[in-house]
Amino acid sequence: MGELLARNIHDPRLEWVTITDAQVTPDLAIARIYYSIIGDADKLQQAQEGLERAKGYLRRELATRLRLRVVPQLEFHHDEALAQGRRIDDLLDKIHREDAGDANP
Repeated sequence: MGELLARNIHDPRLEWVTITDAQVTPDLAIARIYYSIIGDADKLQQAQEGLERAKGYLRRELATRLRLRVVPQLEFHHDEALAQGRRIDDLLDKIHREDAGDANP
């Protein structure tokens, strides 16, 4: 999926999209594709729209490459893990700065 986005889709809305995970239901009916993006909420909305628009093409390409009898429907979900990791890093940095300030009166 990541390769298809990088090489075959020329939509500027998807420029900063990175595929982080994919989960397929046991019956192969649905593939949940998780992605992250660098940017603000506006870019996130644009990326979601771009992925929705490319969904049919991506599914057709997967059908030719995977040669499955059933090609799953694609669902795109924003992966919050990157943003949560950044928030934790920021909080830890703040704690370290406060501790350093207390140690040097």
